Amino acid sequence: MLLNENLVQTDKVAASSVFWAQKVKLLAARASLKAIAIPEVSVGQPNTKLLWCSASKTAFYKQEQEAEKRAETVNTLELRLRLLQEEVRAVSTCDPERLQQLREEISFARAALERWTDNIFIIREGLAARDIGCFLCFAPSPYRV
Repeated sequence: MLLNENLVQTDKVAASSVFWAQKVKLLAARASLKAIAIPEVSVGQPNTKLLWCSASKTAFYKQEQEAEKRAETVNTLELRLRLLQEEVRAVSTCDPERLQQLREEISFARAALERWTDNIFIIREGLAARDIGCFLCFAPSPYRV
């Protein structure tokens, strides 16, 4: 490929080939390739490449600004979400459904307390009737001096 584009020259020495290139010819060949690869700017559009570069730069800066704006909106929305969650936690103590649930739990606990109090009272009455409470140290013993 380099031989076809005249970037490298070759010579035959004995049975092998020697490749070499002169810097001046190499630079001239590269310049001619660049000239062929990049089309010449027409007279009507002398600054097309510059305009394209400036347009790409402005597009890049616009994208950066939009990204910064999006980041700012995300931060403000996260802050707003945290504030609303705190407000919900503060108001949740006054929620009617939650208050009703707490009342039901309190009434259930009170009923359980009354049952256990009744059970303990019945057990003590039974022990007193049998006079076993004095042996279990629940009541003072009439037998002790």
